[in-house]
Amino acid sequence: MSVDKIKSVIAKRGGLARNNRFNVIMTPPTQAFATIDPSTVVGTLLTNKNAGIQNFIYDPRDIAILCEQVTLPSRSFPTIDYQADKQSNKFPYTNIDGDITIHFIVTNDYYAKVMFDDWMSSIVDVENYQLGYKDDYAVDIVIQQLNQDDLPVYGVKLEKAYPIEVGVIALNNTDEEFVRITVTLAYDKYVVEGPISSTASAFKAAVPNRLLDGLPEKIAAKFGLPPSTEGETRNRLNSVAQQAANRGLPRKIQQTRGNLNRVSQNRPKKLEDTIRRTRNRLDEVKRKFKLK
Repeated sequence: MSVDKIKSVIAKRGGLARNNRFNVIMTPPTQAFATIDPSTVVGTLLTNKNAGIQNFIYDPRDIAILCEQVTLPSRSFPTIDYQADKQSNKFPYTNIDGDITIHFIVTNDYYAKVMFDDWMSSIVDVENYQLGYKDDYAVDIVIQQLNQDDLPVYGVKLEKAYPIEVGVIALNNTDEEFVRITVTLAYDKYVVEGPISSTASAFKAAVPNRLLDGLPEKIAAKFGLPPSTEGETRNRLNSVAQQAANRGLPRKIQQTRGNLNRVSQNRPKKLEDTIRRTRNRLDEVKRKFKLK
């Protein structure tokens, strides 16, 4: 195979994907804010002269920038051997989605470490030995492969993801490397998404506590993506219509319809008046110029 053919195929496919072009969008659940230690807040304010309210808000942009490495999830099919004749064949009976690992750079305020510590505390309260509700601590996470223009070309949405392990931090006197942490996350399943649907999911994943439920579905419907979400969109639109009805919107619509009906009913009369005036004018012209 010639070099020109290889270049042609690569150019036709938009170039080669690069492993340093990626984006990770997530926001820990709002339940994690309830586990923030007040002493941590005071300590941060004392040790960081530039500290402010932004230090205690989990900004998805900061999380994406501090993410140094991430793995796209794996999927495998366990099989059983079945022999109906001479030859034995394998048949899958389920699927297994592997956990993912994310590596973060740790800043001087231990932003990433504290964030995942608080998130883990919302899952299991180790002091009172209580488990949290999954809907309170699980969030969607979006991982995107970007092109040279930083636009998504491939996306994966991890549904109901949460951390199950925050790795150790090794400190030593032999070098001055940056501190890093490794986080392992589990999830219910992952969904492969295209550029448009991945962008919509990323926007939703950046907002905690599901404040923008339904937005990805509406965007998907706008761009003519799979119609499986039309039912949810219709339900939400019906809900909006019901809210509008509770605010007296039908009365205003009825008034507008009444006005239109009155205009429609008066239209023939006005038309007849116009025709009559036109005929009278023509008769005047005929008499003036003595026309038959």
